[in-house]
Amino acid sequence: MRKVNIAVTIQNYVQFYSIKLLIDELLKKSINVDIYVPVAKDDWGLKEMFEDIYNYLISNGYNPRRNPLKIKYKILLEPYPMEYYFSFNYEYRIKYKYCAISAKPSLTYKIESNFVYDAILCHSTYEQEVLSCYSKTYLVGKLNYCNFEKTKKTSKEKTILYLPTYGNLNSINEITNELIKLRSKYRIITKEHHGTDYFNYEKEKREKLSIFDECYDSKMPLEDLLKKADVVLTDNSGSIFEAIYTNIPVCIFSKNIKDCSLGDIDSLQLQLIRKKVIPYTDNEQKIDTIIKSALSKEYRQKQKQISEKLFPVKSDNNNVLSSYTNVIDLYLNLKDDILSNRIKLHKKIINEFESNREEVKYLKKENELLSSKEDDLNLLINQLKSNNNLLAEQLNEYQKGKLYKLSTKIYSFMSNFRRKNKL
Repeated sequence: MRKVNIAVTIQNYVQFYSIKLLIDELLKKSINVDIYVPVAKDDWGLKEMFEDIYNYLISNGYNPRRNPLKIKYKILLEPYPMEYYFSFNYEYRIKYKYCAISAKPSLTYKIESNFVYDAILCHSTYEQEVLSCYSKTYLVGKLNYCNFEKTKKTSKEKTILYLPTYGNLNSINEITNELIKLRSKYRIITKEHHGTDYFNYEKEKREKLSIFDECYDSKMPLEDLLKKADVVLTDNSGSIFEAIYTNIPVCIFSKNIKDCSLGDIDSLQLQLIRKKVIPYTDNEQKIDTIIKSALSKEYRQKQKQISEKLFPVKSDNNNVLSSYTNVIDLYLNLKDDILSNRIKLHKKIINEFESNREEVKYLKKENELLSSKEDDLNLLINQLKSNNNLLAEQLNEYQKGKLYKLSTKIYSFMSNFRRKNKL
């Protein structure tokens, strides 16, 4: 049996583009890599998403798998936990981030999405610090932006790249009519979020996006569109930070930006809006205003400064790629006693956490069962009380009746008769 070192899970084009350069580099080094794409049996779009990336990988010379081999992997690389689809045997579990910074902490900063990992690969100093509460974090560059360069413009017309997210956090329905008005002033291109691209309930939104000068599905690499964009307009999409990473001016329109927060942990875009680093509005009539603000020297300078602060690992291919391979090599050949003990202790914590969580689930079910029995008992008691009240009412009516009065007289007569005969 061949020695397999690394398993990588992928669900869509965006994830593959973010990790492709690393996969190719590992294969070039003769490190065995198995790419896994899940199988879905839904009828709302996931099945098509998985099948498309699976077939794309095959057509590009890769050998993706659908079912885990019965071997132990040295490293499992995932964008997020996929136990629903796969059950792997592995030594180290590492999370790779496919967006520059998550725009939705409400979804991505939860315990179950991060706590299980021995290491998390972060693109920003912000998430390197924030997610370190869950695991060991490492700062890496964005592989799909290696040697990124803007396309030289041949026209003075400004190009807006509109990048909405999907679901109830996107702005397509609110913004489309206003953007149509701006077509006389700007060239407008757009790219569908992979959720909008595939999910059936996003069909009407797909149709609305198709009216712009250029509309691309999720197969189109975002970096190719950013190269020709003068400004990015978005809502609650992770593309906010892809733009900042590549120094493309960005502005935000959203009516529900607070919904991205996880409790009192606000999204980074909301923090940057409050600091006046990113122009923002929730009023459709002011979209042109925030676009002009994003293109201004003031905001361009602010966003450039925050880009340098958040993303220090940005340069040529070798610099960015080595930020990944150094971490992979570390875990493939782990000899650091301190790190080894940290991982062992972390696994103990994970096991205890999982054990406690299972116990909580069991106790919750037991409590629900007892509550159900208690409800049944209370129902029975109430029924008995109701029956008792009904009998009392019937007795009362009987006592008021003629038969009861007659029987009372007979009983009284017989009682007197017995007393007299005894006397």
